[in-house]
Amino acid sequence: MGNFRGFTLIELMIVVSIVGILTAVAIPLYSDYAVRSKMSEVMAFAAKAKSAVVESFQSAGVLPVNNGAAGLDVSGAQGDSRFVEAVNVADGVITIDVQNSGNPALDLSNVILTPFQMDGVTPVVAGYSGIIVWQCSVSAPNLARFFPPNCR
Repeated sequence: MGNFRGFTLIELMIVVSIVGILTAVAIPLYSDYAVRSKMSEVMAFAAKAKSAVVESFQSAGVLPVNNGAAGLDVSGAQGDSRFVEAVNVADGVITIDVQNSGNPALDLSNVILTPFQMDGVTPVVAGYSGIIVWQCSVSAPNLARFFPPNCR
């Protein structure tokens, strides 16, 4: 028997099929991971809005009715985050519109942060002096998988 050199056709076909299977699994997982990281940035941006609402509530004793009452300047929202289209405060509830996520359905959605008293059930009312906790929800529940666990 002589010396064999190289690979057989079957061996090459097996390697190519294994690489194909791994790619078919890895690409969707990576894509979801990339979108989740973008939504983490949206949630980090939301922290500024939450701080503004809490500070306004502590100083005025009532939840701010709009961005101006909260002292929230979002004119540079796109400069601060490529993934936040708009931030709106209405009676203390913060709504953040998403953009440039890489997912068209997600770009049409928004994140809603609602303030509650420490028990997480009772809405914040004028004169409340305890800790404010935030309930996070996504306008399209099927897209909640892209957000941190507290929004699911």
